[in-house]
Amino acid sequence: MRSPEPTIAGTPVGDPAADWLLGQSAALIVDLDGTLASAGLRRQLRLWREIGAEGRVLAHLGAAMAAARGRRHRDLDGFLAETMARRASVPPHRARRALTAVVDGAWPRAFAGASVPPGLLRLLRAADRRGLVRAVWSDHPALDKLAAMGLGGWSVICAARPVGALKPLPDAGWGLLAQLGVPPCRALLIGDRDDTDGAAAAALGCRFLRADAVEAALAPSRLRGLASRLV
Repeated sequence: MRSPEPTIAGTPVGDPAADWLLGQSAALIVDLDGTLASAGLRRQLRLWREIGAEGRVLAHLGAAMAAARGRRHRDLDGFLAETMARRASVPPHRARRALTAVVDGAWPRAFAGASVPPGLLRLLRAADRRGLVRAVWSDHPALDKLAAMGLGGWSVICAARPVGALKPLPDAGWGLLAQLGVPPCRALLIGDRDDTDGAAAAALGCRFLRADAVEAALAPSRLRGLASRLV
């Protein structure tokens, strides 16, 4: 699915440090939650105001996601709902309703005003200057989150949950690369977790950089972590 027109402005004429990180890549693939936008305090507060009573159920989403990783599911949302329902002692239909209303509804709205970490923004600008294709590979649907951020210019936006195979399984990544028309050896994946993003990159056969390494290399020291604490 193609996103709106690019909105990453201010591309520098040249950026040797960012160019060095990009190497010979033809595609830049970015994780969303925790990478393109971090779990800032203000966004978390906005979200928890909307969650209300469903917080009891969604407190078990992390455990359900962990149980689902490494396995392919015909009905992944059903598995997540059943796991959360069992752990929270609520009916499965209530857990599925929480998944749809909050994870796919309230959570994307909470991304309004979120900013891209400065080092990653610099890397994205360098990728645009060099004509790389950009893509997002997230576990959860990402289109509404990107729209809330006002961030476009993505050739492909891919979510693993609808495919039924969360990271580190490479299934959604294979489809993403096929749409981009780029071989794995020419793709660079940026993510915040070694066990999901890093392992997915290894399974796919593409390069991987942790988001914090990008910030350490490219972000001014006074800006590192500031956006993640505030937005």
